Amino acid sequence: MCTCGALSTRRVDGRLVSYLLKTSDSDFIPHWHGYMRHHGGRSVLAFGLIPQGGVNAGINDAGLALFMSFLDYRLPPDIPAERTDALVRWWEDERGLVNAALLSRCTSMPEGIDFLYEAIGSRPGIVGGNHFLADPSGAIAVFEHCDGR
Repeated sequence: MCTCGALSTRRVDGRLVSYLLKTSDSDFIPHWHGYMRHHGGRSVLAFGLIPQGGVNAGINDAGLALFMSFLDYRLPPDIPAERTDALVRWWEDERGLVNAALLSRCTSMPEGIDFLYEAIGSRPGIVGGNHFLADPSGAIAVFEHCDGR
């Protein structure tokens, strides 16, 4: 699990500002940083782990920010005992794909939470975790799930 945090406060001019903070505790795992745009969707500045797929953390052009962290009590039953090639073999983890879809479609924290309820709830067995969201209004939420609940 990565170290995570969120803060919403007022600037000296009275405007709300939110911060999401995260470490990536995935030593020796290839990762990427980049700018992407979903056809017909929002533009996103993001970070991801190559073998995981999708977006681990990002912010879209509406100011909706998101990151996730692993939090589960089990691993998928078919995970190999030893990984022979960590670059291309990763246990089935769709959370990054859910995050990429969320950032391409949603513009606010409440909209993002609704999206997570629908996307995660329709995937029993999905790897458990926390998704932190923040938007320009100062709203912050943590969506915690395990086994699609």
